[in-house]
Amino acid sequence: MTRIHPYAILLGIAIGIVSLFALRHPLFALMTGLIAVLGLDMILRVGKDWPRKKIDRRDD
Repeated sequence: MTRIHPYAILLGIAIGIVSLFALRHPLFALMTGLIAVLGLDMILRVGKDWPRKKIDRRDD
């Protein structure tokens, strides 16, 4: 099992808390925080190696 990125956890919880204070709906805030954690984790893991990826250019 892979670990969740720590910044994704912090930002996802912050997004969930902000949505709770803004909308006053606990279930929506919980789902928003969970989706934010998972989405940010995917973005941070894909973006980690982005500048160092080698582009395969073939001259035909």
